[in-house]
Amino acid sequence: MKRCILLLGVLLLITACTSDRIQTYPNANIVILGLDAVRPDHLSFLGYERNTTPFLSDFASRAYVFSNAITQAPWTLPSFMSFFTSMYPHQHKLTNRYIITPNSDELIEVNLSRDIVTLAQLLKSRGYTTAAFTGDAGLLGRYGFKRGFDIYIDNKTFGGFERSAQLALRWLRKSPKEPFMLFVHGYEAHGKFNLSDDFYGEFFSQEEALSYNVSDERWLYYRNISVYKRPFNLSQGEIKAWNDWYDQKLRLLDSRIHPLLEGLDEMGYLNRTIIVIMSDHGEGLYEHKRFDHGLSLYDELVRVVLILKLPNQVHGRIINQQVRLIDVMPTLLELLGLPKNELSDQIQGVSIVPMLKGKQMRLDAFSETDYLYNFFYRAIRTSDGWKLIYSPETDEFELYDLNTDPGETKNLVESNPKQFQGLRQELVSYLKLT
Repeated sequence: MKRCILLLGVLLLITACTSDRIQTYPNANIVILGLDAVRPDHLSFLGYERNTTPFLSDFASRAYVFSNAITQAPWTLPSFMSFFTSMYPHQHKLTNRYIITPNSDELIEVNLSRDIVTLAQLLKSRGYTTAAFTGDAGLLGRYGFKRGFDIYIDNKTFGGFERSAQLALRWLRKSPKEPFMLFVHGYEAHGKFNLSDDFYGEFFSQEEALSYNVSDERWLYYRNISVYKRPFNLSQGEIKAWNDWYDQKLRLLDSRIHPLLEGLDEMGYLNRTIIVIMSDHGEGLYEHKRFDHGLSLYDELVRVVLILKLPNQVHGRIINQQVRLIDVMPTLLELLGLPKNELSDQIQGVSIVPMLKGKQMRLDAFSETDYLYNFFYRAIRTSDGWKLIYSPETDEFELYDLNTDPGETKNLVESNPKQFQGLRQELVSYLKLT
């Protein structure tokens, strides 16, 4: 009898962990934190050996963490626009900052089509108060990001959370009319973010910076070499130094989002707020002999952070199934109890609420980049761990089994023709829609 009772208890525990009861939260506040250029494989709560994010790790322990979230573009402008519209870059067309006009040297700055509805616009039409405090650069409001926002601050290029989070807290202390949508963004992890003298700490020292010439200025130098597709060599010591530099930036970022999330709790908003913490893309740290992002569709650039915390949620769970950033908008609409049928022709993602309930979903992810009109790639990353990358420029393919080769070092196109042909057909079907 005791063994039966014990077994029943275990079964009930498993059921509770795998079949979460998810309700709808009408008129819940929405808070979105955009962590620019943050790689999930450098976060301690996803298995990284360093404690880079102590506060975020604690927060994530009470939220849903998606360990295999994929962006639809590997740099800020198209990625965030895909996030806020649930559309692929070739659909919203913000694939570069400027449009090159045929037979002319004129550059026309991109702007989102008036026919496309952003998440902020949709919530604004439902009575939400809306505010955004960003780090500018790829999130310039005039590209279309400010649509639907009552307040949209973008006046400090490559600004960080040391400013945007403080502005957001000041706005929250004024007790905005609820429900509200708040978007806060910072560039601390980005290579172009200027660091102060008190930056050095546990992972990265001033001596290491001097020894290996590691700085945001040097990063820009290597980034420009990468953009011009010139090879350069780094020693193992230099590679380690750049990873140390990046990890220290993550620790800085973690310390700067801490006051904002603590403030939400102290002001009593957490019990009626859905919080999304995400990154738009990763960052290349010489894994494929390049720095920066936008230049390829390897996992160090397209695998991103995605955390979802529901009102009053106290128990967290890591979900290893693959999801896409385009799935966040329809997920939020379902959680809010809002219909998405009016945007059925626009929304390309699906709600991942069934995953929160423990159900399996097969979501293959497509990503694309036309970065600086110099890097052209399309990719499919399957839910079971295969990746096919295509270069329209050279008509070349790369096939990787991420289960055995997560670093994407061994091209299997010739050795696995059956897998290649199957994924090639899926990618061709996707490209026909572009």
